Amino acid sequence: MKKSSAILVVLVFVSGLFGKALTLTQAKYRNPQLKKFLYRAKGEKKKWAKFLLEDMPTIDLMTLDADSMLADFDALQNALDSVPWANSVPKEFFYRYVLPYRVSQEPLEYFRKNHWKELWERVKDCEDMKSAVYRLNEWAYEEMKYEPTSRWDQTAEQTLVRGIGRCEEMAILFIKACRAMGIPARDAYTPYWPFTNSNHAWVEVWTGDRWHFVGGAEMTTLDNGWFYKAVRRAAIIKGIAWGELDSADVPIYYADNGFTILNLTPDYSDTTGVSISVFDSKGEPVESVDVWISVFNFSSLRPVAHHYTDDHGKTHFVLGKAELFVSAGKDSLWDYAILPIFPGNKTTKITLQLRRTDIPDTMFWLKVVKDVSVEKDTSYKPPEISYCRHDLKQEKLTACSKDLFQHLPDSTDETKFIDCINRAGGNRENLFAFWSAHPDEHPDILKLWESMSDKDILLIDSSDWEVLWEQTMNMRKKFDELKYPDSLFWDYVANPRILWEDYTNWYPQIWKKVKKFAKYPFGKRIAKIEKVVDKIDTLVDKSYFGGMMNPVQVLRARTGGKIERLGVFVAMMRSFGIPARISWDYKAAEYFDPKSSEWKRFELAGKKKQKERKTGVVRAIFRDNGEPKTELDYYDNFSIVKIEDGAFSDLTPPNEVVDSFIVFRDIAVGDYAFLTGWRNGYGAPFIRIKPFTVGEGTTDVEVTLGIPPANMVVPGDLVIRRFKELGDEKIKDTRGRLLKKSDWKSGRVIVAFFDTEHESSLSTAKKLADVEDIPMIIFVETTSKSKAKSFCRQVGLKGRIFYGDKTKLKKILKFRQLPSILYLSDGDALLWTEGLNLNIDKCIEELH
Repeated sequence: MKKSSAILVVLVFVSGLFGKALTLTQAKYRNPQLKKFLYRAKGEKKKWAKFLLEDMPTIDLMTLDADSMLADFDALQNALDSVPWANSVPKEFFYRYVLPYRVSQEPLEYFRKNHWKELWERVKDCEDMKSAVYRLNEWAYEEMKYEPTSRWDQTAEQTLVRGIGRCEEMAILFIKACRAMGIPARDAYTPYWPFTNSNHAWVEVWTGDRWHFVGGAEMTTLDNGWFYKAVRRAAIIKGIAWGELDSADVPIYYADNGFTILNLTPDYSDTTGVSISVFDSKGEPVESVDVWISVFNFSSLRPVAHHYTDDHGKTHFVLGKAELFVSAGKDSLWDYAILPIFPGNKTTKITLQLRRTDIPDTMFWLKVVKDVSVEKDTSYKPPEISYCRHDLKQEKLTACSKDLFQHLPDSTDETKFIDCINRAGGNRENLFAFWSAHPDEHPDILKLWESMSDKDILLIDSSDWEVLWEQTMNMRKKFDELKYPDSLFWDYVANPRILWEDYTNWYPQIWKKVKKFAKYPFGKRIAKIEKVVDKIDTLVDKSYFGGMMNPVQVLRARTGGKIERLGVFVAMMRSFGIPARISWDYKAAEYFDPKSSEWKRFELAGKKKQKERKTGVVRAIFRDNGEPKTELDYYDNFSIVKIEDGAFSDLTPPNEVVDSFIVFRDIAVGDYAFLTGWRNGYGAPFIRIKPFTVGEGTTDVEVTLGIPPANMVVPGDLVIRRFKELGDEKIKDTRGRLLKKSDWKSGRVIVAFFDTEHESSLSTAKKLADVEDIPMIIFVETTSKSKAKSFCRQVGLKGRIFYGDKTKLKKILKFRQLPSILYLSDGDALLWTEGLNLNIDKCIEELH
């Protein structure tokens, strides 16, 4: 699951911007390691090298190290020579799902050369791939636990150091472990759930009979992960293959630019095939129209699929079971429709006519499949030793050594220090060493650490900290000479991270490039930097594989995407001590002008002359049941959207609360809408769209939140099944007190059931913990009192804690899946929901 201050999702659409980037010949001259790699690869490995280089993303062409990649090949060959199933893997599967060294957008690494021996020890007694898959997933589970992290992917090696990762990072670790042992494995994901916020990524493994799905680092039977019901309610499920496939046993969603996106939906659920025809206002078919399929997620209608219409104005999608928002647009005209839920496998048609220019003022439901009936296979029993190893590693990563107490600073900085050390995970010893070497600079070191991402803190060893600190002080000297406010330094100058790029210490190479401009006055220096950045070629294709290039990689490649080129500008400015950042709309870079004390924008030069950017202010008052409400979170409660190419595109503008208003500044003049939603007990969203137009002054907008109008709600929207009462099982809480009927039949109370391992319970519990002023009775599926208390402490839940195995808990409440949450009033159910629910806090608070 992926979420940060900006919405994160790995979602690739077919885009008209795609084109050819660096040729391999160009790349060889810009990174001589490629020539060495090809020259030294012999025999079968020469074929491997040529295959990978043919579709290698630009970021890897600029970063690849020949010796490391050849060592990675050697490790794979050693594994293939050792495992009994090597010859049973089809050649096509080997090249697409075993040989590739990367899974997603994680930085380039050479995982096999470092870990193949360790992994071989785990599978050496396995006679087939299926048994090896279980052993490898046990290893992955022992090494990490699920925990949300920042937007960009970390490597498998970083995951091992931190001991935590989000779902995509869990998948990356497990897929690389499988591939290291010659087992075909691929990334699978749904871009956004239709029935709750966020998304999910997991793993598909081929075990000789067919593809099976499983959660990475989650010890379950194949095809029985915690999401085994959720995937059958998804709008679409996609899988990734290296290279461009001509055919597959599932629909090919997209194949170009060195990768293939497979539509795996038919492998998980019944599907709806929808043929869409798009016409103009005169009834003529329109080609090359953007056609989108969207779901409600994080308070916006977010695209999960995209195609262009053909010469006849037609396109086709294969989709899962949910009501979906279908839209199309071209040349500022657009139209939309709702695709209903059909039973079974079904084909249908939708016609759209491009004549709409406005955003409608409307509200509507998008229904979801309420539940699916599927048997859960519990035949696999995870070994107890794996649970022990998992717990021991987590304890080791959070335990405090005796040395820690010698390094504690005084007063309020003590808490900051401990927090930074905990964030470093397995890299804490390097932070200790650096900290103890600079006793007089502790306050500033803490400021640097606090400005940095967790994922960056764990990458840097003690010697690199020394280098980073020396250059930080150099930038500080330049910063002070320009008389900037101190508050701008740590986030916008010292922080080595610019956005989502591969981490590197870019300062030495960037400064070498731009120090010749130091002789110029401020304005001319800026102009010189702008000219350098504008000369960098535009990289118009973008592979699924590989993340955002850092400034050093862009300069080496001499090409980059728009956001990557803007990153170069930011790095160059910071190297002069000038505060700089990527703008909130991601369309420009900004630097702080010391004379005007304002942020100034830099936009890349384009073919068209740039128009002056005119902006306005929006004052919004949000009303829930008629009362103004300001304690709202962007994305959780609302978003601001506009129409781009026929789809809703959300903004992330800075905002502040002023009296009863939430005020948004720096909004470009144009047409927008506030988009809000409310979900029922099954997760179906009721969506409100409130349009408004921004001028150069202040625009006031009133937005309605909360439960739908009475005439748009039907019985059963909030309670998934009839609730009678909790079972009369004699069960005591962690303090030894029995559960009594009066505990849940008097007043309002939340009764919640969770397991301790799976993302669905962990994420839902963290959301439930945000509910205030309602007593909670919490049941945790575990036989350990300490583990039940630890789970509640980890997710922030407070209340009476009960625990027991699943059989015992089911005598209390016959839940069908976990988590299962009841909101009771005098014993009557106001709400009953089961499964992943990231809106549970919002729903209960509005009912309360």
